[in-house]
Amino acid sequence: MQRAESTRNRDRREASVQRPGTIIKRNRWTGFDRPYPCGSALVRSSREQERNMRIAFSFTHVEYESGDPIGWILALVSLAPFFVLVFLATLTVFRREVHALCCGIGLVANDILSSRLKKVSLSIASLEAFAARPPNAPMDGGGLPSSHAQFAGFVLGYSLFLPANARLLRALSVLFLTLTCVSRWYLNYHSPLQVLAGSLVGIVLGAACSIQVSNSIVERVEKSSFGSRFHFRDSLRSPQIFAKERELTLTTRTETKQN
Repeated sequence: MQRAESTRNRDRREASVQRPGTIIKRNRWTGFDRPYPCGSALVRSSREQERNMRIAFSFTHVEYESGDPIGWILALVSLAPFFVLVFLATLTVFRREVHALCCGIGLVANDILSSRLKKVSLSIASLEAFAARPPNAPMDGGGLPSSHAQFAGFVLGYSLFLPANARLLRALSVLFLTLTCVSRWYLNYHSPLQVLAGSLVGIVLGAACSIQVSNSIVERVEKSSFGSRFHFRDSLRSPQIFAKERELTLTTRTETKQN
């Protein structure tokens, strides 16, 4: 055992001689010597680790200045798209809302399109200066258009063509888009032009999706075998839907007690 240990340590020392910029340290647990990079070798090693590092998911990778309360709040705003998707998924599963289902699918397609637009804008020489992120941005890669602003713009565009009883939703969508745009600019992830471009693209796509869904898709889903089986409906077209559901619940409960 001791002979095998000494042979292995000798091989490690020989290997370290062939690789300048290393030092020998003995592992306290295994008893074996191991070369560690130092100096220029340490720099090369860190660069190799950076190349092999996993890429951060852009929607959750949010950084802000330490001790900045405004940055902390706006960083939470940058995570709002996930809360919106969870909200739409909840409406789809528990309320069986056609608009929630279609809006969620549209938002996923919108994000895929935004990623594609970033790659295209970087590949065009005339747009390269506008597509690059601001100096000292926490992220690399293309920034035109802003995915977060395009997401919030889609929500606003979709809400513009909903029935009149969705006024509160439209007001919240305007607030959501405003805070999202401010957060992406304040946190230095995007330039004002990139935020504006993302907002406009999202509003146009959201409005087009909302018009198509309201004019044809809603009725098709409600009358389809899929909609009948899973009880999908558009409650926005039914005024005072919650009052009617409450009355129906109380009536059913009273009839059940009497029987």
